[in-house]
Amino acid sequence: MTLSAKPVNIHYFLAATARWGNIFERAIPFILALILSLIVFMAVTSGFNKHPDEKHHYDAAKYYFNHWLPPQVGAPETADSYSKYGFSYLNELDLVYLLGAKFSQLLSPIIAKKFLALRFFNVFLFFLLVLYCTVNPASRLIFLGILITPQVWYIFSYFNNDAISLFTSLIIISEIVAQNSFFQRSLRATKRPQFYCGIILMGLLLGLMFLCKRNYYIYILFIFFIMSWQFWQNRGPSQEQLMRQYMAVAGIGLAVFLLRYGYDVSINGWHKTGQMIAYAEKVAEPQFKPSVTDSSGSFYWVHLRAKGLKYSELFSKLEWHRITFRSFFGVYDYMQIFSSSKYYRLVYYVIIAFLLFIAASVLINGQWGDRIFMIIVAAFMAATIFLSTWHSWINDFQAQGRYLFPMVGMLGALLYQSQKLQNKGLLALLVMILCGLAAYSFIFTGLSRLMTASAL
Repeated sequence: MTLSAKPVNIHYFLAATARWGNIFERAIPFILALILSLIVFMAVTSGFNKHPDEKHHYDAAKYYFNHWLPPQVGAPETADSYSKYGFSYLNELDLVYLLGAKFSQLLSPIIAKKFLALRFFNVFLFFLLVLYCTVNPASRLIFLGILITPQVWYIFSYFNNDAISLFTSLIIISEIVAQNSFFQRSLRATKRPQFYCGIILMGLLLGLMFLCKRNYYIYILFIFFIMSWQFWQNRGPSQEQLMRQYMAVAGIGLAVFLLRYGYDVSINGWHKTGQMIAYAEKVAEPQFKPSVTDSSGSFYWVHLRAKGLKYSELFSKLEWHRITFRSFFGVYDYMQIFSSSKYYRLVYYVIIAFLLFIAASVLINGQWGDRIFMIIVAAFMAATIFLSTWHSWINDFQAQGRYLFPMVGMLGALLYQSQKLQNKGLLALLVMILCGLAAYSFIFTGLSRLMTASAL
């Protein structure tokens, strides 16, 4: 009797991987909860100012412990918030310092250290992401970008202005693209209160996005692209109604921005930039004063273009791409604590496989509309990278992965839109490998080298 090999049933294989993918998708809130526990551990065990610019963020929030309204440029009570560059985060339009300060004061009865209470504002934002992902299953694919890089986890473990920007970007894109989100349900609601609540909530979120970090301005354009894409796809009698709804959202968001900007003009006038430069000239350290930043006597890493560095030399001499890649996938402290080269090399190979898998899924299984959508998303990602390089070239060399975090929401939108074209089992496998590598970096590089008793 001869034995014959049993032919592989491709349909059985695809069904099995799909089941594994569905199991993984249901487990995402649990995985995020585990990540939250690591974030809390980092927050309570790492020392103060052991993270990028934490002292300057803290000093900016400290102003709002006793104030509700933003200060004028150079106000005496804000002197501590100015860095060696002669710059203060209070000069920006961000609301995070007001929100963080008031949140920390609520925790003051149980957390004595103010910097630790401020950290828990960002921890709370991550908790809200976990909660949102739990009650909105459709958002889970959008949140996959959180799982693949420990640098995202890191920014939620200490007080900064990056976490609220990423938080807002993910909630907005989830509410817009996920068909069962609160916003999308409210647009279809027959009851007026639910309809208006959805419009107002999305408008307020968009307004908050307008007031987030400047590297998210490209993301605002991406949001309007997504809205335009949905409008283009929604041909028929409801198209005009959808336009009115999105215009109302944009109007509310713009009103929030103008309210904050209008107050800023009322206290600083129309020439705020000139005031900031003049004040920086007074308080900045000698090599950072605006009057010398283009000269050879200034700090080398500022205004590189004016000093004769070619754009191509950002990569050939300064290795912007190498440093940025590493800091996107796990660098801690003031860009001083790195994982091993083997870790970054392995992440590089897996992330390339991950991106090729997504691209191949859309190109092979998708229609022309799917392919065009992917190409446009890729273009927004490329623009995000380019703007970061441009900032490093003409302003201040900042080869930091957090400047590329707008791409996390962009990737999420692509994954959601192309979910029917992907093999969910293979997608889950690649994400879990990246998540495992991220956990290794966060625990054995970040936590092990930053853990101290000083924050307890």
